[in-house]
Amino acid sequence: MTPVPDPVPAPADRRIVTYNILYEGANPDHPWEQRRGRVVDELERLSPDILALQEVWLNQLTALRSSLSGFSWVTVEDPQQHTPIAYREAAFDLETWGSFWLVPPESEPGVPGWDAAYQRLVTHATLRDRQEEVLLTVVSLHLDHEGARARREGIALVRDRLGDFPGDVAVVAGDFNCPPGSPAHDRATADREDARQFRDAAAVADSREGPAESYTGFGPSDAPANIDHLLVSDGLAVERAVTCVPPSESTRPPSDHRPVFADIRY
Repeated sequence: MTPVPDPVPAPADRRIVTYNILYEGANPDHPWEQRRGRVVDELERLSPDILALQEVWLNQLTALRSSLSGFSWVTVEDPQQHTPIAYREAAFDLETWGSFWLVPPESEPGVPGWDAAYQRLVTHATLRDRQEEVLLTVVSLHLDHEGARARREGIALVRDRLGDFPGDVAVVAGDFNCPPGSPAHDRATADREDARQFRDAAAVADSREGPAESYTGFGPSDAPANIDHLLVSDGLAVERAVTCVPPSESTRPPSDHRPVFADIRY
């Protein structure tokens, strides 16, 4: 498969990348120590203004912080619960940020919610764009890979919570563990009178590029799937939506996921 060409400077206002980099120790045949440089190379190649990452353990976060210059990071300092957000210091000022667990209201925080296999933490940041004086809220999430109800209820909770944040516009980015047309994805993009409206960036982009699948696994036993998404609110247009193929993927893949980016316009 031919890699997506090196991205050129976008005519859009900002580029947002979501990337599940696979947590440290997940696959002994593909250790982080060998993947680290390729993950960094791919992120530098994409030249994002904002990063929403998933499966970033503390050692990995430390490595990315030291390797990627010009970014500030929004993250919870926990060894194994990272869905961090990074933004270019020259482009944005941080207004507010926080995190919350994907659990029912009556549940203890930090436990698996509904039928989820694992606890799931969402990170959010509201950024003031210095160029346009727009408040942009970014959410980085990782929905459960097993619990279908947890995915549906989790994304509904995210949409409910977005009403509490001050952003003029918003992007929800991450590993949804489900494709377009699935119940959770449909709930994410359903019209709601009581909540901000969202559309999948790939569905509304002026240009859609790259392969359909964002999850590749590491071998023929893994079924590729389109599960990494960027959702944009009303008030945002999408010039390009791209699922990227890292140049090293065929021989030394950086992760079992591909990065996905959207060039957005206010």
